Amino acid sequence: MSRAMHRAMYPATPRAALLTPMIACLLLSACSKPEVPEHDDPPEPQAASQSAELSQAIQQPLDKANAAQDATEAASGKQDAAIDAATQDAAGN
Repeated sequence: MSRAMHRAMYPATPRAALLTPMIACLLLSACSKPEVPEHDDPPEPQAASQSAELSQAIQQPLDKANAAQDATEAASGKQDAAIDAATQDAAGN
């Protein structure tokens, strides 16, 4: 590579070598931390209102299942009593 071509591709003048870091320092010094508001109020909790709905949505199928289980156990008790009564009548004859 010729010297002229090298200079054309990589212009490293003293002015450019100093100018780039100076511009970078100016840009970085322009950045600052955002100001903190005087009263930083926390947001209102949204989970409280959703919690009741979610709890109800979970509880409804459980209540339905418990009611079905109670009805099944009651029917099973009646069937057992009927079987016991039928077997005692058959054994007594």
